[in-house]
Amino acid sequence: MATDTALADAPAAVQSKPKSKLVLIVGILVIIVVAQVIITWLLMPKAPAAAAAEGAPKAEEPANPAGDQDDISAESPLGDFNCTNTSTPGATVQVDFKLSAITSKDKVSRLKEKVDAYGSRLRQTVAKVVRSAKLEDLTEPSLATLRRALKEEVNRLLRTNIEDVVITDFRHLEQ
Repeated sequence: MATDTALADAPAAVQSKPKSKLVLIVGILVIIVVAQVIITWLLMPKAPAAAAAEGAPKAEEPANPAGDQDDISAESPLGDFNCTNTSTPGATVQVDFKLSAITSKDKVSRLKEKVDAYGSRLRQTVAKVVRSAKLEDLTEPSLATLRRALKEEVNRLLRTNIEDVVITDFRHLEQ
């Protein structure tokens, strides 16, 4: 009979070992998770005390942060231009467009005075740039090369610093 009780107690002892291993694994996992939570809480940046208070007034954001460019620059028309380009052999290109300059608001009145004073020389300078342009420059979708050349020449003539030129109503006709 002693052997019967020993055999009956043996499965209970065998079953207690897996439960103790499972409890040990779960306990280690709980300790790791708690440690991660504490470390994360310590390393996370803290909110400023003024912003954390509910009654504190919030700093006002600018109404139009991307519109700051519009507040400091303005367009000034330079004129309507009609030029003929014959730089490509066997082709004549008729070019019509309107040209405007982008400059700071405080320089617009001075730029208009210079455009009025140098009107004929401005027309001659723009015609020279368009006549010397390559056909590829005139058919470029953004007209970036022509705009850059016009900006440089207008700045040189008017002795000013315009930021950019805008070409509108651009038409070219190849003959």
